[in-house]
Formats: sequence, C-alpha cells, structure tokens
Amino acid sequence: MGTLAGVEAGVHNYAATGGEGQGAFSWIASEYTSGCPFVAGTAYPVVTSPEWKAKKGVVENVTGNDTAGSATVSYNKPGDYAVTLTLANSLGSDQRTFQVITVNGETGIAGVESGEISTYVVEGAAIVEFAEEGNYNVALFTADGRKVASKAAHISAAGTMQLTMGVKGVYVLVIEKDGKPVRTVKLLNK
Repeated sequence: MGTLAGVEAGVHNYAATGGEGQGAFSWIASEYTSGCPFVAGTAYPVVTSPEWKAKKGVVENVTGNDTAGSATVSYNKPGDYAVTLTLANSLGSDQRTFQVITVNGETGIAGVESGEISTYVVEGAAIVEFAEEGNYNVALFTADGRKVASKAAHISAAGTMQLTMGVKGVYVLVIEKDGKPVRTVKLLNK
C-alpha cells in the first residue's frame, strides 16, 4: 500500500525465495489488448465482426458489428434451412443458430412480400417489418383458428412489430392496414 511517483499499476506475483517468510515480487507484464484497463484512450478498440454460416447456402454481402448488420444467403433448392451467426472480437466470440429460412421454388424466402411487408420467425417470435408508414393491426392464429396474439399500432416506415408465438407449430399471421386486410402469411415455429 502507498504511492510512488512514476510507477504504473499492474499485476504482480509473490514467489518464495530462501527461508521461511522470505520472497520476492515479480511483475507480470500487461497484455495490451482491447478493453485492457491499463490502456487509456481508444488505441485498442474492441471491434466485433460478424460471420454467417449457412449449410448448403452461399453467404454474400456481409456487413455489421456487435449491434446490427445484414447478409444475403442464396440456396439452389427449396427447403428449410438454418443459418448460424458468430460475433467475434479480441475478447472472445458467441454464436447463435436461427431456424428461420424457408425457401420455396417460386419467390425465394417464404413470407417475404414484394417490398411492402416482410415476415419471419426468430426464436418463437413472429417479426413483421413494414416498408410503409400506417396504422396496422396484426393478429396471430394457430392452425386451428385460435387467436394467440394481436397488436394494433401506428408504425413508421421501416418499423417492426413482434408477436410471441408460444408452442411450436404452424401459425397464420393476418395483417391489416387502416382496417383493410393487406397480407395473410403462414409461419412455422420450429
């Protein structure tokens, strides 16, 4: 304990030497990696990079950081596919697999409509993306017609809405704009 001018903070090791109760300090060199408490300023920033993997798919146009990003995935055949996102930086990495892509033979990703409204499922939640501003009512039904969730809101352009799906199975999502039906989409919660 105490102070001494010109001495930097650090970590040390106390190793026994000689007889009982004798020892010596040895300083452990600091590793100046991103996020190191011994480095002031922004000389060692934490930079997080995304990596997408899609079995049987081709991943292109990958952009992003630790909070937002996008990628384009192409498939040769129709089917249900999983994609894995890994976020990594100098402090470690984390990954998550999404079971969200259903490709059909005609239009690409099922549920994505012509630039107006996009729908998809992520971890038990139905996500709706709106290209146009408006007053929307969104209702989620089970395959046997039971309503499990609904929301009404004024959504701005490029806004989103999320509804919890519940148990695994097939759902029908009904979207209305200004009181008129605009989309009905079948979704699969795996």
